[in-house]
Amino acid sequence: MARDIVDGARLAVELKDFREAVARLEPRADKLDPDALVSLALAYDGLGEGAKALDLLEKRYKGGISSTDALGVLGGRFKRRWLVERNAEDLARARQLSAQMYNHAINIAFLDLLSTPANSAPNLNVRAKAELALAHCAKAPETHWRIETEAEAALMLGNLDKALGLYARAVRMAPSPRDIESMYGQAVRVADRMFGREGVKRFEELSGFCAMG
Repeated sequence: MARDIVDGARLAVELKDFREAVARLEPRADKLDPDALVSLALAYDGLGEGAKALDLLEKRYKGGISSTDALGVLGGRFKRRWLVERNAEDLARARQLSAQMYNHAINIAFLDLLSTPANSAPNLNVRAKAELALAHCAKAPETHWRIETEAEAALMLGNLDKALGLYARAVRMAPSPRDIESMYGQAVRVADRMFGREGVKRFEELSGFCAMG
């Protein structure tokens, strides 16, 4: 791909000429490197097509970069632009992307954990993704879902006591029984996989989770 096309699109994004950037990059979307891909995503977002930007980064990443990494790049761009311009919309998007990143990482860890045989050790990717989720949580607003993610990561990293404390806190913050039920269902599965019946029993005794068991 001609370098001037990518550089021109990047400049168009900086100048907020988002249609020009899309016109340059969209026809080449399948061949874009990670930097150009993020520029296209920013252009989509600038045109009010945030869902399309996220979908692009989730499904069309290239060059070995994971979708979580791409989201991190995008979130960083919004953060830096907010620091310069103090635009409330940029701040909101940076926060939203932080949530997307830790949810993505912990969900991959959950699937990897539950897809391995019950009598085998969790694969190394589970620990790596749990640690990645924690790193993203540290940059995200404190919500009940962020605390729940930290709790689930603690379980996957083998710290049952810490997980229980975090889950208790998440339950107190949760706005509805439905959210608590969602937390409980996943927590018990992870606890059973990591700690067996004893782990499940301790969750069943946790205040706020008791009625779910």
